[in-house]
Amino acid sequence: MDSGGGGGLRLDEYTPQTPTYMKTIAYAVTAVLLPMSAIGQTTIETPGFYEPDFKVRRAGAENGLFVAQINNILESGSGTSGSISWNLGAGGFVQARTEVPLALEVDAQLASFTQLTDDTLVFGREITTEANVLGVISAGNLLQNTLNSVLGMSVVYNWQAQASVTGLTIVPDQLYRVDFTVTSGSGLPVGVLESAKFGITTAGVTGASGESAQALDVLGLLTLGSDSSTGDFSFLFKSTELVNIDQLDFSFAAGSTVGVNALGSTEGNQNFLTYSGFKVTQIPEPSLGILGCIGIALFAMRRRK
Repeated sequence: MDSGGGGGLRLDEYTPQTPTYMKTIAYAVTAVLLPMSAIGQTTIETPGFYEPDFKVRRAGAENGLFVAQINNILESGSGTSGSISWNLGAGGFVQARTEVPLALEVDAQLASFTQLTDDTLVFGREITTEANVLGVISAGNLLQNTLNSVLGMSVVYNWQAQASVTGLTIVPDQLYRVDFTVTSGSGLPVGVLESAKFGITTAGVTGASGESAQALDVLGLLTLGSDSSTGDFSFLFKSTELVNIDQLDFSFAAGSTVGVNALGSTEGNQNFLTYSGFKVTQIPEPSLGILGCIGIALFAMRRRK
């Protein structure tokens, strides 16, 4: 506004200026918060976690005039790659086999399997059929009857996998987070499974709220039914030990407590549950950043005064 003199200040010539101390605070807060977002260090990550590639599955009888068996005992195997060791187990196996020496051999098997492959952990089952025929004997009907016999048997499914990762530095009372993805197989009603659990079994490691890590239900992430479903899992944990822990042990398990017949289609491999994207990340303490920002702000205001 001009009162008539040439030296008056006009409103359209005035541009508000941000006080220097406010700029100082803004720069300081940014300087603290940006590094805070980068503090979370990845302790374990997917590439290399689901290794080495191998598969555990019970083998059936290779001979016998007639074999019809159900075996729910866990078959197990182990493998190591660098600092990671795995022990896999698969229970649930049925076989129907007919053999006529030097003439005919028909074999059908339904077997659960646990497998590490392509950076994933798979809990699945497979149905295999085999017919070796000599001469002009036709095994078509016999093969179908043998397969039907297998599919009619009731089997208890059980999958287990334990991973141990060494060479770590898990700090006492430091918060960590586990992230991974679990996907159910298409066309397989995973609702028949009684449980699917994940846990950290290392002594002295608990959930952030003090719950048992072994009681975490993975099935709760999925939409149970015959369609495929994917859930992202996230779990906070920390160590209550007085010293650093150099190893973490993880447990994956799923199964049915009662016998169930073959489900869904009956060809090839069928993945009930597939685990992927495993990662363990150190979580920064937010209180440190907040206190730092408050301190810097107070210091800047004091300088301004």
